[in-house]
Amino acid sequence: MERPKINKRKITNDFDKYCPELSKLRMLDIDNRVGPLVIGFYLQIIGDGTIYMPLYKVGNLYSHYSVLPSSLEIEGRSMDMQMHEIYSEQIAQQLIQKAYIPLQGEVTFEDVKNGYERYFKNPNKGTIVEYEDYVYISS
Repeated sequence: MERPKINKRKITNDFDKYCPELSKLRMLDIDNRVGPLVIGFYLQIIGDGTIYMPLYKVGNLYSHYSVLPSSLEIEGRSMDMQMHEIYSEQIAQQLIQKAYIPLQGEVTFEDVKNGYERYFKNPNKGTIVEYEDYVYISS
């Protein structure tokens, strides 16, 4: 038995409900603009369209500076529609809790600075010292 295709409208609307402070800008993309940052969820369709993966993302509108990472991401668990019905809210809450920069409430300079510092704790991402000026510009 084949898995059904992902219902893009349903998954987008569901994630919009899980974090109502975000705005549904287009299908599969739910964000909030905070200064030069776009913070939210992207629902990435995988393979043949029967599975998707929710991503927490911070897009930086200063991405034309080649030295600044244009996106901070955290991957959620990949799901089909059946798993979506069971686990999507739980996975959304996990992504909200792990978020580098908060998805809800007021976002401060310290939140942005601390979010980038947490991101750069991963040694594969570089060091905050390399990007410090650009992080402050974004903040």
